[in-house]
Amino acid sequence: MNGIQKDNLKGNLATGVEVLEHCSTFAGLGEDQLSEIAAVATPHYFKKGEFIFHQGDLPDFFYIVRKGMVKTFKVSTFGKQIIVKIASVGDTLNASALFGERYFVSAQAIDQVVVLSLRKEQFLSFVKQYPRIAINIVTILVKGLDNEYERILDLIGETVEQRLCNFLFMLSVKFGTTLSLTREELGDLAGTTTETTIRVLSRLKAANIISSSRGKIIILDQAKLQALTHHHNQK
Repeated sequence: MNGIQKDNLKGNLATGVEVLEHCSTFAGLGEDQLSEIAAVATPHYFKKGEFIFHQGDLPDFFYIVRKGMVKTFKVSTFGKQIIVKIASVGDTLNASALFGERYFVSAQAIDQVVVLSLRKEQFLSFVKQYPRIAINIVTILVKGLDNEYERILDLIGETVEQRLCNFLFMLSVKFGTTLSLTREELGDLAGTTTETTIRVLSRLKAANIISSSRGKIIILDQAKLQALTHHHNQK
């Protein structure tokens, strides 16, 4: 990525080309091609809690996270919010949805967020112009499907505490040891209740593995946290 690391992008507003360089959807494209796409991408700003789009909306835009964190989620028929992904710099929110009729998830800002958008027609035009993008999308979908299968197996084989520790560890690897995440959001991500999440977090705090304050979880000992995960215990 021309020497620019994702950690550096988290704290600074990356240029459009830098974001696209870090986006799997555009992997394999040259700098001139990325500059062409970045030139027509429009930035949009969202405050914490604001929705970028809602489940069921028409997919009129393609979105890439430029700064901040975004959660994508579905709402079940029982009103339960199920988090699909926590996206950060360089992650797309809805590439596959542009080939359908509706957004099948909602996207909501977890903190101060900037996204780059392309109109659906612009994005599909680039897909036709650069077939590599279509190949990348298929690859992303295959990996996502595999991850969901793994997630289902984990839900069956893990204890609730292992599942919560597993998600905390994975999030800390991706986003760093300070997570702007509420206990409710962590519980939704791990598929458990807020009450259970609070009990597990309390045990982790007592063991000096984490600390927490309103809307924030800090990982104090990543090694100890990893030792409590399902995947570590399988080794």
